[in-house]
Amino acid sequence: MGSPPFGHYVLSPWREKLRLLAGGSRQGTVRRIFASTARRVSLFAHPDPFDIEVFADQRARLYPRDNLCEKRVYARPDSWDHEERARISQIIREFDGNKSLVFVDAGANVGLYSLYVLSEAKAAGRKVRVLAIEPDPINRQRLSFNIEASNAVDEVTIIDKAIGDSSRNGHLVFAGGNRGEIRLATKKELGGSEGLMEANSDSFVKVEIVPLLNLLEDQNLDHVDMLKIDIEGGEADVFKAFFEDAERSRLPRWIILETISQTGEAALAACLAAGYEVSLQTKMNAVLEYQKKQDG
Repeated sequence: MGSPPFGHYVLSPWREKLRLLAGGSRQGTVRRIFASTARRVSLFAHPDPFDIEVFADQRARLYPRDNLCEKRVYARPDSWDHEERARISQIIREFDGNKSLVFVDAGANVGLYSLYVLSEAKAAGRKVRVLAIEPDPINRQRLSFNIEASNAVDEVTIIDKAIGDSSRNGHLVFAGGNRGEIRLATKKELGGSEGLMEANSDSFVKVEIVPLLNLLEDQNLDHVDMLKIDIEGGEADVFKAFFEDAERSRLPRWIILETISQTGEAALAACLAAGYEVSLQTKMNAVLEYQKKQDG
């Protein structure tokens, strides 16, 4: 039996009012406490999920209790990655209206970045093609529902593979309470010196791993305008292989990359060495722009 259509889990009027109040300004200690309390009360005694219009014309069925990004968007869609999304909006508005913008969402999770790009492209009258890469079956199921609920099936291709530095089989591991932190398992986690022991099906999910360049070629994409990548520590390996093998014309013009961790810093260093410059740096992420003058 399929999932109920969008709207089945819409909030009651009083819960929706509290959710909107929770999304108000949090400047000052009292306001932050009030906003947090309003969010908790709106969720009280009500199981997930919740059907919400997260961005203009874009809908999502949210599970805020087990996924941090869904929790943040549930309460404060306008402030979630605000600076990053403002830069994305600027890029979309300035993009050539005669061309179709290619957006690759690597580690798409439940599709919130993809939905935002779709919303902004529609508002700006721009054509867009989205490639949403999400290997985790549960996140991908949520992603697929959100894309269908937002009437964006024609613009979005969903990929069920993981990206890495080589073509091989691997396993995903879910090691915490946040579904946004699902990542490729290490050999040590899988067991055995070579990591070849059969993984416990309750902890690991088998997945096909492909290099980013191979995936783009399979999708007949000769260029990428914008890449958002968040694959929980594997970014540097992906970039190393991609920058070594891809022609310069295939490099994304813009990259949105999480840089707060040590692995994020390594990925940032790889991008800078390949000819990118930091266009925006926030507490969590960087927006990078490729400088084509490096090619000469």
